Amino acid sequence: MSEGRYTVEISKEIVDKYIKDFDELYEKKEKLLKELFEAKEGFNNIFLRVVVLNDFYSTNLGRYDNANVEEMAVHIYEGYKNKDLDELISSDDYNKRIEAYDYISKVGEGFSRASSFASKYCNWCEPEKFPIMDSYAKGMIYCIVHEYESLDKKNVTQTKIADYEFFCEQFEKVRSFINEKCNKTYSVKDVDKFLWSYGKEKDIKI
Repeated sequence: MSEGRYTVEISKEIVDKYIKDFDELYEKKEKLLKELFEAKEGFNNIFLRVVVLNDFYSTNLGRYDNANVEEMAVHIYEGYKNKDLDELISSDDYNKRIEAYDYISKVGEGFSRASSFASKYCNWCEPEKFPIMDSYAKGMIYCIVHEYESLDKKNVTQTKIADYEFFCEQFEKVRSFINEKCNKTYSVKDVDKFLWSYGKEKDIKI
């Protein structure tokens, strides 16, 4: 991403518009994912979750030295059996939730980290505890933090924002800023939708 290239306009009307655009485009996909993640965590259902997430969200499992969908499904299934993954994901303890994210993203030796997929899987388990990290969300947060004077931009680099813990800190900072600027309380899910929809239309990404 080039420095100083983008302007992100934020108002209640704009944020609401992009959330509505997202909902209208992806209503059926979101409904299917909701059903899959509400179902029990047997292997077949976990496999379906991974396949559908990878397809709908273009997380590129099986490319760029990532694990493929079957390897990821086995990895997650073993996490539920051996590491109490469900308890880690749903925990109110931030460190335990990051442990769950780290487990999913680090499939095994020889694979690059499946960072975006892990954030999306965890988000669909607990939408208000795991913001989605992808190229549009990273680009949007980076631009917003650097554009608005009231936001602390110290140490917010394109490299650091790719770290999920740092990304979560910046996401919550931006969400609070959007809520204050719009005089409205947007959920994590709402802001996920806004960042992705606006970022995709304007091609703001890292």
